[in-house]
Amino acid sequence: MTALYIERYTNFGITRQELQGGNPVIGIAQTGSDLAPCNRHFLNLSTRIRDGIRDAGGIPLEFGGPVAMEPKVHFSQFCSGKGSRP
Repeated sequence: MTALYIERYTNFGITRQELQGGNPVIGIAQTGSDLAPCNRHFLNLSTRIRDGIRDAGGIPLEFGGPVAMEPKVHFSQFCSGKGSRP
């Protein structure tokens, strides 16, 4: 691993020993969001999954995915506080 990548990952709290020790890197696709209340529980669930991966000796890396929301709700409605009802 080059020094640039090692520095980037150490900023996330991953140690140099973890990166070079052969531990598996496991990605967590996370779709939780404050904008979609029905997906809010994924924020807590991903934290529990991350802890489990660490306990098992892996390196968890979380990344966001698209958030499924009600089809009638647009982002601008959430920003204005109107929600899905007029």
